Amino acid sequence: MPAATEPQSSTTQQITTPKENSFPCSFPRGSTPPARSLFKTILTVTVGEEKKPFLVHREVLCAVSPFFAAALNPCYDFRESRSSAFHLPSARPIDFEYLVQWIYTRTLTHEEVAAPHPAYFRLTRLWILADELQVEGCKNAIIDFMAKTADESNSVPTPDDTVTVFGEGGVREGSGLRALVVDLFAWKKTDHLVEGHEDTWDESFLRLLVARLKRMNWHEKGHAPWRNQITRCRLYHEHNDQSTCGDSEKKKGTLVMSAARLLEKRTHQVPGKLTISEYFFEVPLNHESPQDGTLWLFARSVEPYKKPVDVVEEEANPLPWYKVAERNRSYYDKYSEDIQRVKNIIHYLQTEKVILPSGGMISIARFRQLGIEFGFHGGIDRVHDIILRLATDLDYCGYFTRPTLAEFESMQIFDNSPLYALLHEAIYLQGDHASNWSADRIMKEHPAFMNLSTSNDEPIFFTGEMIYPSMFRDYIELRNLAPTADILAQMTSWPPLYNTKRLAHNDVPVYASIYIDDMYVSYDFARETAMKIKNCKTFITNAMYHDAIGAAGKSEEVFRQLFGLRDDVMD
Repeated sequence: MPAATEPQSSTTQQITTPKENSFPCSFPRGSTPPARSLFKTILTVTVGEEKKPFLVHREVLCAVSPFFAAALNPCYDFRESRSSAFHLPSARPIDFEYLVQWIYTRTLTHEEVAAPHPAYFRLTRLWILADELQVEGCKNAIIDFMAKTADESNSVPTPDDTVTVFGEGGVREGSGLRALVVDLFAWKKTDHLVEGHEDTWDESFLRLLVARLKRMNWHEKGHAPWRNQITRCRLYHEHNDQSTCGDSEKKKGTLVMSAARLLEKRTHQVPGKLTISEYFFEVPLNHESPQDGTLWLFARSVEPYKKPVDVVEEEANPLPWYKVAERNRSYYDKYSEDIQRVKNIIHYLQTEKVILPSGGMISIARFRQLGIEFGFHGGIDRVHDIILRLATDLDYCGYFTRPTLAEFESMQIFDNSPLYALLHEAIYLQGDHASNWSADRIMKEHPAFMNLSTSNDEPIFFTGEMIYPSMFRDYIELRNLAPTADILAQMTSWPPLYNTKRLAHNDVPVYASIYIDDMYVSYDFARETAMKIKNCKTFITNAMYHDAIGAAGKSEEVFRQLFGLRDDVMD
């Protein structure tokens, strides 16, 4: 808005009139100021040492700023209340110009603050001025604009900006803007930025950032608080009357309620008896007042378990997807820095075609199949090692080097084990059921595995021991088998998996190990199957994974337990 230019009445926006008694001595008690007198008094506000003039409607300033409402109120007999001029010696003219723009247009759009590289320092200085002048609406608009801009441009404030916010003469301590800046850094994985600017950060900001990172749990990492309007208001906005943005909506006749959020669902079976589902919710203490906080609730539902072990359901893949998701969470809990590395790799694969030394291709789907390692002892560390190598190649070379691609290829066995890929789903089928690429269909029912966004903070999950049609394009040795794989996926004539009558009369001693946390074999199905075999004893443990019988430091314990079952005598 040009300085020293009288606003035209024909373009002035209508704004909310002052609250009752905002000007207790301006007019006789009981009278109403005539409408014709509104927006008629021009106040000259001079700003800074150079006293740059701005012509602003006096009534407009008083309506949005308790500071001006008090200073210009004749009742208090301030000198400014008897003058048509007002001086702000410590403010910057450019900041006041932005403030006047917001007061009249309720927008913050400007080439400096809305550029591809946002000027966070300008928004910060504007917030400081709005705080001094008590323009509450502008402060909250800056919070919303900064949060939106940070996401749209995938940016955070600079090191110098942190000095502006947290340094001497900066943003008021305990303010919502300080909390937002800390959260932006905490959620957006800016460790490399911090490492590259060691000497330019405000020390108090770094201390607050470390404390915030220590308080974060895994569920928080997946939900940036500024992206939810209600949470953003509760954490970062400031309201002088202790109301919330939701309260203002209620005043308009629209009731805003905060809904409960399902954090996690787990389902398991008591063999032959019950299906148990467990739910974990985050629930507002007061649905109409989200700022009052939340609590976590646990709920459980139980229903009869109806499916016998010798009938495989239509969905041929009985693998528990929740177990694969659980291992993904364990991976990102241990190596949280890999959340961004994985996103960077996915982003590269979205734009570049990567050919492996064998002639196969790394698609996004094949890259995510690294998650098959999560079910093995040491698998999480092996995945981290290859992710680190891939990410380092991109950082220093801009592409994946041949040694790294060769290492990646060696971790995936399907080129050397084509029957594994062909028959993996078929081995679960019987009767007139077809797999119809079961894993590919079922994955669409699990939102956590469908997220491939590289612009948000949700971690991208790896898949497990699942077979997909795309594998018969990505793996060089599987390409010629694609027609065969399609035929098997459509077949509907399969013999029974088990001769349950014969198993029920088995005379041969059987000793089996069952792993509760097995990512590949459902514990419930394994336990139920073992119960159908006469003379079968089981060693059950939650301290080992699927490959324990061949894993270093585990195989001796497995065999000791199994031979112990053989030597044990039961009545």
